[in-house]
Amino acid sequence: MDLTRYPEAVRKCEETYVQATARNDAKAASRAMRKMLTIAKELNDDALCGYACSELAHTAYFHTGDYMTFMKHLRLAGEYTLRSNERGPLKNVYYLVSLDATNRGMYDIAYSYAIAARDIAKAAGDEGDAGRIEEAAGFILLNMGQYEQAKKITHDALKRIAKDRNDSYYHSNMMCGFHNEGTACLMMNKIAQARKLYERAQRFAARHKAHVYTDNLFELARFGAHLALLEHDTKRMKRCMEQMERYIINVPQLPDEMQDIVRFGNALAAQKKYTALKELLRILSKKELPKNAINAGKLLADLKVTYYTAVKDARRLNAAYREQDVMYERAEEERRDSYIYVQGLIRLTEQLKKERDAVRSEHEALLKKAHTDALTGLNNRHALNRHLEETFEEAFAKKETIGVVLIDVDGLKHYNDTYGHAAGDRCLVEIGQELLDLSRRKDAFVARYGGDEFVIVFKGKSNEEIFDSLQALQEAVNLSLSQGVCNGVPAKKNRIWDYLAGADDALYRLKRSKETGNRIRFTNA
Repeated sequence: MDLTRYPEAVRKCEETYVQATARNDAKAASRAMRKMLTIAKELNDDALCGYACSELAHTAYFHTGDYMTFMKHLRLAGEYTLRSNERGPLKNVYYLVSLDATNRGMYDIAYSYAIAARDIAKAAGDEGDAGRIEEAAGFILLNMGQYEQAKKITHDALKRIAKDRNDSYYHSNMMCGFHNEGTACLMMNKIAQARKLYERAQRFAARHKAHVYTDNLFELARFGAHLALLEHDTKRMKRCMEQMERYIINVPQLPDEMQDIVRFGNALAAQKKYTALKELLRILSKKELPKNAINAGKLLADLKVTYYTAVKDARRLNAAYREQDVMYERAEEERRDSYIYVQGLIRLTEQLKKERDAVRSEHEALLKKAHTDALTGLNNRHALNRHLEETFEEAFAKKETIGVVLIDVDGLKHYNDTYGHAAGDRCLVEIGQELLDLSRRKDAFVARYGGDEFVIVFKGKSNEEIFDSLQALQEAVNLSLSQGVCNGVPAKKNRIWDYLAGADDALYRLKRSKETGNRIRFTNA
């Protein structure tokens, strides 16, 4: 939210809040936001009230573990936001709803709201914030067991986060991104990729040690221990677990790390490393979970059940089962005690869903408009540039061909001069429809390049297959087409733009030649 248009007192509150958050001073952070909320009420500004309440909820969730305060301010933030036209506070509320759903284990709802929050940040051009939220979405996918998708979205998130180094959470978000993508690699047994991410995280933490939080270092040690386990390096795993023990006392909130810890614990059990698993449980016993961390408590009890079952310790196994029962009972008590807040959240969620869907529809419409040629309905040059870059990277990795076709409509200027530009436009629309049909049949990307020029991008096609498709296109339209083609497997020495230049050169040579009949010319990349 842009606070530059507000009085200096508001900006001072924000500055104090950011500084307090950076040093994990929850009391000072809450005081700053409560003061901002008071000013916002005096100004009768719903958007600012929504922002202050969302940050109070954020502080309660991340720094104090006060769930009732979190729920109270989350509900207020939603109510204020729905009365305002500001997207920024709405993004914050979506993100917090996502966090709450994650805490309750409702991962499908959590992911939906995280993506909605990210879309608002992207629409506002805030790459750093979009990356932060996208990183949280990757964590949710990890918990859902969708490791490949979690890896991809977290990889994209790191690129976004890296663009905004002035963001107050930049260092922490980068570390979380390394951990999440690395954990996804570990769960898919992509050890080499996980090692690269672990080493990147180590270098980043060493370079920015003044700005990296204790929980980031704890997670780095956990990541290293899990990696060492899969690499069968017992000594290094022991060193990493010793680091976990040093850091755990100063970790503000353990629940957010518990899912990753349990993954590591289950991996220890799978490899029958019961001594190390016992040591992990001993380390975790040094950190008392907040009373409201029901899901984290259950996960810890599950880990104990796994260990005591493996070592056949019936007495402690029964105690672990009783601990699970207590977690379920506490969950029921929490539901009863927070009934009013939960009901308010449910109503708020229903309202937010309507608003979220409206925002998403608006965003998708604007995105489509930005990437679509108004006359033909084809992709425009902006969309083409983006597709070409993505296609090249994919084809280079898979060692498959890219075929770029540049099409020129022969004699369209003369046709326009004779029959009028409206008739010429109808011809372009007709060609556009045929290209759309070709794209559906041949899984090709089609775009209007400008004026009377069009582009087709084929993946994994031979020269013969492309030639047959272009012949069929020529037969389907009433005007003569000249078509230059550049097809081949990408190599390190070239880039995607070499393909477009090659197709342009083939088209130029074809237009300059005196050939008749065949209007298709190929060249190599």
